Amino acid sequence: VDLSAIDSTAKHVMGTVAYDNKGRKYVYVKANGTIALGNFVKAASADDPYTDVVIATASGAATLVLGMAPQALVAGNYAWIVQTGIFEDDAQVVSASVAAGDPLIVDANCDGTIATAADIANYIGVCLVDDTDNTGTVLLQCG
Repeated sequence: VDLSAIDSTAKHVMGTVAYDNKGRKYVYVKANGTIALGNFVKAASADDPYTDVVIATASGAATLVLGMAPQALVAGNYAWIVQTGIFEDDAQVVSASVAAGDPLIVDANCDGTIATAADIANYIGVCLVDDTDNTGTVLLQCG
């Protein structure tokens, strides 16, 4: 399975799970809008969680975050997103104050990025190294 493939038609069943050689868990989804590299995504509908995924927003915190897009997507793309495992060179750790060990949640700006939080009720991962230049390493635990 090519986990970096972006397809214009479905090549796998939505929600299919695959693993890479680093042990990261991926899930196959369909995008329902523009999703930037590194954006967190969630289901647009709880009835069909892997079809029509959208950028995760803090306002939809009750909706399960499915994972992080390892490449940019547009509406109608079918692709694999990272659900668990180490995501390196994460361009979405947006605060210079993010430090190794900080728990991460979806940012309140509702733009698919992440932020630190004392309340880990909606925890989606942890920062593994201090981040001062938006290229941190994150251990994801979505889904």
